[in-house]
Amino acid sequence: FYAPSSRCVSPEIARQIAEALPGGPLLVGVFVNAPADQIRGLVDSVGLRAVQLHGDEPPEFLAGLPEGIPVLRAIRIGPQGLGPATDYRDRCQALGRPLAAVLLDASVPTAAGEATIYGGSGHRLDWPRVAAERSLLAGTPLILAGGLTPANVAEAIRVSGADGVDTASGVESAAGVKDRKKVQDFVAAAREALGRR
Repeated sequence: FYAPSSRCVSPEIARQIAEALPGGPLLVGVFVNAPADQIRGLVDSVGLRAVQLHGDEPPEFLAGLPEGIPVLRAIRIGPQGLGPATDYRDRCQALGRPLAAVLLDASVPTAAGEATIYGGSGHRLDWPRVAAERSLLAGTPLILAGGLTPANVAEAIRVSGADGVDTASGVESAAGVKDRKKVQDFVAAAREALGRR
């Protein structure tokens, strides 16, 4: 639901998708710096069962989200490693809104005046470092993003120890256009790798 993204869908399209998948997969709405009332409205009207925050929302923002809705928080990881993700998670817990999961994505440096890149950049994280610092998250599920493709997702899971994975550009034939074969291959490789643990 982030308008500048090539992957943005309208509330109407999201409702059609939700209606076509009754009782199916967990429907997660991805938001970037959206007002809490907009998120609450879309949770209700679309039937979202979880929310992924991918912008600059502070921990205090979670208080304005619907009670009982799991929140996945995307954190862009740079040279400081998992420290910012740990701090954010701890602040959420202290406020009584623990995170359902932390999604780690690559921090992409931008030049002065350029817009922040909020995911889908195709930049890869340092998987061994994620594994080495994983204990900092103290049991919070970790979802790995950043540069994942059908060819590398199994290795990413094995090396990082992630509980789940997220991809966008890694399964596209063009920006915002998913390639069915790549999606199938990605899901198969991820399921096999996650099942081996």
